[in-house]
Amino acid sequence: MVDVLKVATSDHQAKKEAGDEYIYRKQQQQHEQKQLLADYVVERYVKDLDAVAIDAGSTQQLIVEKMMDTRNFLSILTNNMTAFMRNSKHRIDKSANEFILTGGKYVALFDALLGNETATSFNLFHPTVVIIGVSGLVPEKGFFCHGNDEVNIKKLLFQKKDSTILIPADYSKLGRSDSYLFGETKEFRNRDATTCVVVTAPPPPPSPEVGADSQEASAYQEAKRQYEKHKLKLEEEKIIVVEAKHKQR
Repeated sequence: MVDVLKVATSDHQAKKEAGDEYIYRKQQQQHEQKQLLADYVVERYVKDLDAVAIDAGSTQQLIVEKMMDTRNFLSILTNNMTAFMRNSKHRIDKSANEFILTGGKYVALFDALLGNETATSFNLFHPTVVIIGVSGLVPEKGFFCHGNDEVNIKKLLFQKKDSTILIPADYSKLGRSDSYLFGETKEFRNRDATTCVVVTAPPPPPSPEVGADSQEASAYQEAKRQYEKHKLKLEEEKIIVVEAKHKQR
């Protein structure tokens, strides 16, 4: 019996570490961009007293932190275990926000709750704001995610009505596909009292000390060119695109 408990405890710790590592790695990728998007999304689209449905992901975690720090009397429903563990205790009393965790199966890789119970929780919730994470966005096709377990939850959130649906996607995700398509571009248009918006951000410019002929400057120009191309294609598809811009260095 003791050996069984040891194995169970070891397995739980391994799962927790797997989820922590995934979120840590995702947060390190384009961290400046993710923070820029999080700040912009909350400042422009989330108001006191809103009901917010938000799923799992590293950008989502930063959005939750921003909401908890700057908004009051929100009702937040999430399957994001990282966000719940980091924010549910030390910020609730100050903000008077209601923080609700969905039911579901814990998936260590994403540090998230997923499955039928998660879908039921989101189905019963009537948000004014929906925020969905993506791993890729191809203007001619649609919105992508990485894991099989998460695709059905994202499809459900993608189809919500009577709300503002936001998809934050920095420049590195534009033009990039991934494992699963959860929503087509042609479906992401204003509908049934629902506003659909892609919130994006351009590549950060190099520091002024970087020479115009340097490799870093060339990489920036190419990234900027690709970003503008994909952004234009989204607009041609009649997608509402708003841009969170970097402060000048």
